[in-house]
Amino acid sequence: MKTKSVETAKNEHPKIDELIKDVRQLIQSEKEALIDSYFKKIIEKCSKESALDKDSLRQLFQTVHANLESDQDKKLVKETWNSNEISLDKKARKLAEFLAENEGIPSITFVRHMKKFLAIVNADEELDLLLNNPQDYIFSHPNFSAHDLQILEIIINDPKFNKLPSIHKEKPSSASVYTPLSSYMYQLRADTYGSMDALRFPHCINPTVKEQVIERSKKEYHGPKVMGGMGAQQSYDRNAIKETAAKVKKMKMGACHTFAQLGADHLLNLMEEGKLPPMPIKIVSHKQSLGSHTFLLLGHKSQDLTDLSHCLIVDPWAVAMGHDSTHGIFTEENYPYPGMTTQLECCYDSEAPVVSSKKESSANQSLSEELSSALARGGFFSASNRNQSEEKLTKPQRIAVEFLTDLMNYADKSLHHPIKKELVKTLIDSVKTGEEDPATAIQLATLAMHARAIEKDGERYKWKGITAINDESFINLFSKSAGIFWKNYVAQNIENADDVASFDASLVSKIVKTLDSEIAHEFKQENTLNSTI
Repeated sequence: MKTKSVETAKNEHPKIDELIKDVRQLIQSEKEALIDSYFKKIIEKCSKESALDKDSLRQLFQTVHANLESDQDKKLVKETWNSNEISLDKKARKLAEFLAENEGIPSITFVRHMKKFLAIVNADEELDLLLNNPQDYIFSHPNFSAHDLQILEIIINDPKFNKLPSIHKEKPSSASVYTPLSSYMYQLRADTYGSMDALRFPHCINPTVKEQVIERSKKEYHGPKVMGGMGAQQSYDRNAIKETAAKVKKMKMGACHTFAQLGADHLLNLMEEGKLPPMPIKIVSHKQSLGSHTFLLLGHKSQDLTDLSHCLIVDPWAVAMGHDSTHGIFTEENYPYPGMTTQLECCYDSEAPVVSSKKESSANQSLSEELSSALARGGFFSASNRNQSEEKLTKPQRIAVEFLTDLMNYADKSLHHPIKKELVKTLIDSVKTGEEDPATAIQLATLAMHARAIEKDGERYKWKGITAINDESFINLFSKSAGIFWKNYVAQNIENADDVASFDASLVSKIVKTLDSEIAHEFKQENTLNSTI
């Protein structure tokens, strides 16, 4: 995975420049370590009698090549092997570099936080003030957004930051700094609550405290029982939030949507009392199944729920599940469940308290049914999402996942075609884990949906022929989440196509015919990084 460099004006602020240099060096050293690790694995796999075996290395190149979808990647791997100017050792090294490029460095979350940090602290004078007294700096900048203050707290408390050569400040844990928000969220003590979902979703629990989380989930509490079985509602009002929060506090137990109301009530009270500055609070739910997971967005000021880059995620349920190091305050970079931050739907907005009623899709499902259904689709806490604890979906990934999810639901409910549904679900997983390029996945799924015949052989899907789908509800999918993608595709690949204002059956037919002539008619999910090395 490519890591973007942090940039700033040179020479104006030498201390900031040194800090940026340190971060770049960290990125480079971790990339090199990753390459060395893959190179070592290749040598171990392909050596005989302490020397690289040409046939074994060729077989590895062939395996990698066979599992690549991108023609450009295939060409690179093939040319590397066929080159007569490169020794076997260098070929192995180049293959290691290629494999490492697809994997994020260990400090990727820190690097992403540092990029935000340097947008906040972008002058030497500010850096000096912060380092001289971090706690005082945070308290003396109430004009900063909650998100920006939290970034400062995260970076100052991160050992990686304090070990950078230009910082080099070893600091005992007792000296950790905190924001007012962190202090108040700690007072909620969500870590003492039981999660009603813990036994249903043990893989969502922080493994280091799994036994304690499960034990709390089994305790019997006295008091009025809090609603948990019906999942998230379509909308909330302030009185309902307050009432639910009181029940959760009394019972010391809750589900994700009641924990969200507990957190919202806590924060709203603090703002009403003047202890926290006013800021927008939204209760949002994973749109794939309204209620499949519910949490808060703090400081989110736009209507675009696909962009969480400048707000905070507040999730007391995550704390109850053992992810308590941040007291339930997360950025998009360090949220433990990144797979549920797509396809969000707002159920409550403190700045527009009356949220219009949404479609009554699954409001009557039980919480267990909703979560189990989401799990089956791979849209919530699936294995691929759990592997992303250090990875947040990029915007192209989010767009692909949303479009593919629509296709999967259409294959299930309209086509009633289990193999097509399963294929699209597999593509969703591959996009989320980074194994498949989002654009390629969109094109493969679109072509496969139109396949006249499709079969599954082990892990490989193969299809042939095309058949039209003229259903208006299907055609409309091209204008939704991936509308810009398809407009660009038409402009680049279909001759004599005017500027696309909308999609119709004729245009979709042209897209499918173009795909039919240009891309593969098969897909196999296989993590090259793990299966071949």
